[in-house]
Amino acid sequence: MSSMFTFNDGIPAANNNPSADQPIMLQNNVATLGILAVDHVTFNLPLGGTHKQVTITSKNTPAAPTDPISVLYTANGTASTVAQAFFVNQNATFPVSSICAFGSFVSTAPAVVPTFLTQFNINVAGVARTGTGYTIPLVTNTTTGSGVCAIVTSTSPAFPPVYSFSAGVLTINSAAGFGSTTFNFIILQI
Repeated sequence: MSSMFTFNDGIPAANNNPSADQPIMLQNNVATLGILAVDHVTFNLPLGGTHKQVTITSKNTPAAPTDPISVLYTANGTASTVAQAFFVNQNATFPVSSICAFGSFVSTAPAVVPTFLTQFNINVAGVARTGTGYTIPLVTNTTTGSGVCAIVTSTSPAFPPVYSFSAGVLTINSAAGFGSTTFNFIILQI
Protein backbone atom coordinates (compact mmCIF):
# COMPACT_ATOMS: atom_id res chain seq x y z
CA MET A 1 0.00 0.00 0.00
CA SER A 2 1.35 3.38 -0.99
CA SER A 3 1.59 5.93 1.77
CA MET A 4 0.72 8.78 -0.57
CA PHE A 5 -1.38 9.18 -3.70
CA THR A 6 -0.92 12.30 -5.80
CA PHE A 7 -4.17 13.93 -6.98
CA ASN A 8 -4.61 17.33 -8.64
CA ASP A 9 -8.11 18.58 -7.78
CA GLY A 10 -7.79 21.61 -10.13
CA ILE A 11 -8.04 19.41 -13.23
CA PRO A 12 -9.73 19.68 -15.61
CA ALA A 13 -9.26 23.44 -15.39
CA ALA A 14 -12.09 25.63 -16.69
CA ASN A 15 -10.08 27.51 -19.33
CA ASN A 16 -7.68 24.72 -20.32
CA ASN A 17 -7.82 22.70 -23.50
CA PRO A 18 -8.72 19.12 -22.39
CA SER A 19 -5.73 17.77 -24.29
CA ALA A 20 -3.44 19.90 -22.10
CA ASP A 21 -5.03 18.42 -18.96
CA GLN A 22 -5.06 14.82 -20.25
CA PRO A 23 -1.76 13.69 -18.61
CA ILE A 24 -2.84 15.05 -15.21
CA MET A 25 -6.35 13.51 -15.57
CA LEU A 26 -4.67 10.17 -16.31
CA GLN A 27 -2.51 10.59 -13.19
CA ASN A 28 -5.68 11.33 -11.17
CA ASN A 29 -7.38 8.20 -12.55
CA VAL A 30 -4.36 6.06 -11.63
CA ALA A 31 -4.37 7.56 -8.10
CA THR A 32 -8.11 6.89 -7.72
CA LEU A 33 -7.67 3.28 -8.85
CA GLY A 34 -4.78 2.87 -6.41
CA ILE A 35 -6.76 4.24 -3.46
CA LEU A 36 -9.78 2.07 -4.21
CA ALA A 37 -7.61 -1.06 -4.56
CA VAL A 38 -6.24 -0.70 -1.02
CA ASP A 39 -9.41 -1.84 0.76
CA HIS A 40 -11.83 -2.66 -2.08
CA VAL A 41 -12.36 -5.10 -4.90
CA THR A 42 -11.51 -2.71 -7.69
CA PHE A 43 -12.88 -2.02 -11.19
CA ASN A 44 -13.76 -4.72 -13.76
CA LEU A 45 -13.80 -7.56 -11.21
CA PRO A 46 -16.70 -9.57 -9.78
CA LEU A 47 -18.05 -7.86 -6.63
CA GLY A 48 -16.27 -4.64 -7.65
CA GLY A 49 -16.68 -1.84 -5.12
CA THR A 50 -17.14 -4.13 -2.12
CA HIS A 51 -14.71 -4.15 0.78
CA LYS A 52 -11.84 -6.62 1.14
CA GLN A 53 -10.89 -5.06 4.48
CA VAL A 54 -10.98 -1.78 6.36
CA THR A 55 -7.60 -0.24 7.11
CA ILE A 56 -7.54 2.31 9.92
CA THR A 57 -4.23 4.15 10.08
CA SER A 58 -4.62 6.18 13.25
CA LYS A 59 -6.29 6.25 16.64
CA ASN A 60 -9.12 8.72 16.72
CA THR A 61 -11.96 9.03 19.22
CA PRO A 62 -14.82 10.76 17.38
CA ALA A 63 -17.35 13.19 18.80
CA ALA A 64 -20.62 11.53 19.86
CA PRO A 65 -22.65 10.94 16.70
CA THR A 66 -26.38 11.62 16.34
CA ASP A 67 -28.62 8.88 14.96
CA PRO A 68 -28.50 7.55 12.24
CA ILE A 69 -24.74 8.21 12.14
CA SER A 70 -22.42 5.65 13.74
CA VAL A 71 -18.62 5.34 13.65
CA LEU A 72 -16.15 2.44 13.70
CA TYR A 73 -12.76 3.67 14.97
CA THR A 74 -9.62 2.67 16.86
CA ALA A 75 -8.30 4.07 20.13
CA ASN A 76 -6.11 2.90 23.01
CA GLY A 77 -7.51 -0.01 24.97
CA THR A 78 -7.83 0.10 28.75
CA ALA A 79 -5.06 -2.42 29.42
CA SER A 80 -2.91 -1.60 26.42
CA THR A 81 -1.90 1.36 24.28
CA VAL A 82 -2.19 -0.85 21.19
CA ALA A 83 -5.06 0.17 18.89
CA GLN A 84 -8.38 -1.48 19.78
CA ALA A 85 -11.53 -1.32 17.63
CA PHE A 86 -14.66 0.43 18.92
CA PHE A 87 -18.12 1.15 17.52
CA VAL A 88 -19.99 4.25 18.73
CA ASN A 89 -23.57 5.33 18.06
CA GLN A 90 -25.93 7.79 19.75
CA ASN A 91 -26.46 5.41 22.69
CA ALA A 92 -22.98 4.26 23.70
CA THR A 93 -19.50 3.07 22.77
CA PHE A 94 -19.13 -0.67 22.24
CA PRO A 95 -15.77 -2.51 22.17
CA VAL A 96 -15.43 -4.56 19.01
CA SER A 97 -12.06 -6.17 19.65
CA SER A 98 -12.47 -7.21 23.28
CA ILE A 99 -12.36 -10.95 22.42
CA CYS A 100 -8.68 -11.84 22.79
CA ALA A 101 -8.88 -15.63 22.68
CA PHE A 102 -11.29 -18.51 22.74
CA GLY A 103 -11.11 -22.27 22.49
CA SER A 104 -12.85 -25.57 22.99
CA PHE A 105 -11.28 -28.90 23.91
CA VAL A 106 -12.30 -32.31 25.24
CA SER A 107 -10.73 -33.50 28.49
CA THR A 108 -8.82 -36.75 28.33
CA ALA A 109 -7.28 -39.41 30.49
CA PRO A 110 -4.20 -38.13 32.39
CA ALA A 111 -1.73 -39.79 30.00
CA VAL A 112 -3.37 -38.41 26.84
CA VAL A 113 -2.58 -34.96 25.46
CA PRO A 114 -5.87 -33.10 24.82
CA THR A 115 -6.44 -31.44 21.48
CA PHE A 116 -8.44 -28.40 20.59
CA LEU A 117 -11.48 -28.60 18.40
CA THR A 118 -9.78 -26.65 15.64
CA GLN A 119 -12.84 -24.78 14.44
CA PHE A 120 -13.20 -23.29 17.94
CA ASN A 121 -9.73 -21.93 18.61
CA ILE A 122 -8.11 -18.53 18.20
CA ASN A 123 -4.93 -17.11 19.80
CA VAL A 124 -4.33 -20.31 21.76
CA ALA A 125 -0.79 -21.72 21.83
CA GLY A 126 -1.80 -25.18 23.08
CA VAL A 127 -3.19 -27.15 25.99
CA ALA A 128 -1.36 -29.33 28.50
CA ARG A 129 -2.72 -31.78 31.05
CA THR A 130 -1.51 -31.23 34.63
CA GLY A 131 -2.09 -33.42 37.67
CA THR A 132 -5.21 -31.45 38.61
CA GLY A 133 -6.37 -30.03 35.31
CA TYR A 134 -5.10 -28.12 32.29
CA THR A 135 -2.90 -25.17 31.42
CA ILE A 136 -3.71 -23.22 28.27
CA PRO A 137 -1.08 -20.68 27.21
CA LEU A 138 -2.21 -17.94 24.84
CA VAL A 139 -0.24 -16.72 21.86
CA THR A 140 2.38 -14.14 22.90
CA ASN A 141 0.98 -10.60 23.40
CA THR A 142 -2.66 -11.72 23.13
CA THR A 143 -3.35 -9.99 26.45
CA THR A 144 -1.56 -7.46 28.63
CA GLY A 145 -1.18 -8.38 32.31
CA SER A 146 -3.80 -10.36 34.19
CA GLY A 147 -6.66 -7.84 34.05
CA VAL A 148 -8.88 -9.96 31.86
CA CYS A 149 -12.34 -11.44 31.98
CA ALA A 150 -12.10 -15.22 31.62
CA ILE A 151 -15.28 -17.23 31.11
CA VAL A 152 -15.02 -21.03 31.26
CA THR A 153 -17.86 -23.49 30.78
CA SER A 154 -18.04 -27.27 31.00
CA THR A 155 -20.49 -29.71 29.43
CA SER A 156 -20.49 -31.77 32.63
CA PRO A 157 -22.29 -30.29 35.65
CA ALA A 158 -20.50 -32.89 37.80
CA PHE A 159 -17.17 -31.20 37.05
CA PRO A 160 -17.62 -27.42 37.28
CA PRO A 161 -14.37 -25.75 36.28
CA VAL A 162 -12.28 -23.82 38.77
CA TYR A 163 -10.00 -21.55 36.80
CA SER A 164 -7.52 -18.72 37.01
CA PHE A 165 -5.65 -16.54 34.55
CA SER A 166 -2.15 -15.16 34.99
CA ALA A 167 0.67 -14.06 32.69
CA GLY A 168 -1.08 -15.17 29.51
CA VAL A 169 -1.98 -18.65 30.80
CA LEU A 170 -5.45 -19.95 31.63
CA THR A 171 -5.42 -22.72 34.25
CA ILE A 172 -8.42 -25.00 34.77
CA ASN A 173 -8.39 -27.21 37.89
CA SER A 174 -10.59 -29.76 39.66
CA ALA A 175 -9.72 -31.95 42.62
CA ALA A 176 -12.36 -34.46 41.47
CA GLY A 177 -10.96 -34.82 37.95
CA PHE A 178 -12.89 -34.12 34.79
CA GLY A 179 -13.95 -37.33 33.09
CA SER A 180 -14.86 -36.88 29.43
CA THR A 181 -15.92 -33.24 29.39
CA THR A 182 -15.82 -30.52 26.76
CA PHE A 183 -14.46 -27.21 28.00
CA ASN A 184 -15.14 -23.91 26.29
CA PHE A 185 -13.47 -20.63 27.23
CA ILE A 186 -13.27 -17.04 26.14
CA ILE A 187 -10.77 -14.38 27.26
CA LEU A 188 -11.90 -10.75 27.07
CA GLN A 189 -9.81 -7.60 27.51
CA ILE A 190 -10.07 -4.02 26.27
